[in-house]
Amino acid sequence: KANGYREWGIVDPQRKPRALYKAFQTELSPVLVTITDNQIVIQAKADFPSYTLINYKLLVKTDTDTKEYPIKTLQPGNIHKINIDKLPANAHLVIQNTKGITVYDSALFNK
Repeated sequence: KANGYREWGIVDPQRKPRALYKAFQTELSPVLVTITDNQIVIQAKADFPSYTLINYKLLVKTDTDTKEYPIKTLQPGNIHKINIDKLPANAHLVIQNTKGITVYDSALFNK
């Protein structure tokens, strides 16, 4: 019975991500994120992969709180700026689509 598993894939037989999974998630993210003192700048990639981002959201997570910011519709190459008072040192940034699929995770970029 075919289950879709391949030995060379990015998940193991139990569908747990292998180490290579994070590299794929990082390289195939459709966004670039820049953080300054008082802004988070989100840019839809203009190269591969590029597509219109509709109804995405930014989650700023700390140990005690999660704040959600909607992201306006972004065409490839466009940017969206989110003003923030001050980003906590332990903040974890996640960008998700409407189905809850993570397309950016700052933990992957800060290792």
